[in-house]
Formats: sequence, C-alpha cells, structure tokens
Amino acid sequence: MQIGPPAASVEAVSALACALVVAARPGPAAVAVAVGWIAVCGIALVAVDAAVHRLPGPLTAATTAGSGFALVPTAWVDPAGVARAVAAAAAATGVLLLVRAATHGGLGGGDCTLAPALGATAGRDGWPALLLAGLVGAVLGALHALVVAARTGRVRGVEVPFGPALVVGVLAVVTAVGPPG
Repeated sequence: MQIGPPAASVEAVSALACALVVAARPGPAAVAVAVGWIAVCGIALVAVDAAVHRLPGPLTAATTAGSGFALVPTAWVDPAGVARAVAAAAAATGVLLLVRAATHGGLGGGDCTLAPALGATAGRDGWPALLLAGLVGAVLGALHALVVAARTGRVRGVEVPFGPALVVGVLAVVTAVGPPG
C-alpha cells in the first residue's frame, strides 16, 4: 500500500512552484530565493501533511532556518522589510499558538512551528500581505474541512491537515500580490 503521492511528483510540483513563484517576484534576487525556498520546502511539507497529518520537525525547522538565512542579504538593502519579516514571524507564530491553545490542540504543533517561516515570507511584503495570507489559509482550511465533513457525513471529529492551506495561502499571496509599491 502506497502512502503519499506517486514517485517524483513532489519534486516535479516543487520545481514548477518554485519556477512560478520566482518568475512572478519582482525585486531583489534574495527575496525570490526566500520565496523559492518556501515553495520547495512547502510542497514537501504539503505532501507529508496530506499523507499522514504531521509536519515533521526537522523539515519545518529547515524551512524556518532557510527563510531566515535568506533575509540576511536583504538586510542592507531593506532593513525595514527584514524587521517587518521578523515581527511578522513572531506575530504569525503567536496567533497560531493562541489558536492551538483555544482549540485544545485542534491545530497541530507542526503548524505552529511552520508559522515563523510563513509569517516572515508573507510579512516581508507588508502587514496586509500577512493578513491576506492568513485569511486565504484559513478559508482554504475551512473549505477542506467542509468537503471532508460532507464526504464523511459527520461534522464532529473531522480532522484535516492545516499545513497545506497555510503553505498555499502564503505562496498564493506572495506570488499574486508581491511586494508593496
């Protein structure tokens, strides 16, 4: 029994997502690299979370570390953008930790550990981009939950992975909206 997507499909989708995101991003190459890093790691995380409802700690840590390191070269060009990205990472993490506490673990710990990378990536483009990415992720997650509830015929106890919605929300916003100005 195969768990997860077919062989090489994650790699192909990651390459396509990375190419689309980087091509759509105007501005410094370092920012495109940061967004490309989120695309590559994010697609792998989406595949894992969709298959087993878990976001592995080493991969979320690598995603966050890579997104942080990608900000370093832009610190000289746009220190305000880097500061905003760091603040957005903290804000996104704080919000997801509050949701996790309010839902008594209904939101997974992996989602919370992925929040700094996604928050920094969207937040670098500004607070409206961070809010929009959060909204898109929440709507996608809710729609997924509704589809699963309709398919199973029950509402209570429906579990859906939220990582894919978070990653898609951030990638959609940073690709479609891009940096301010």
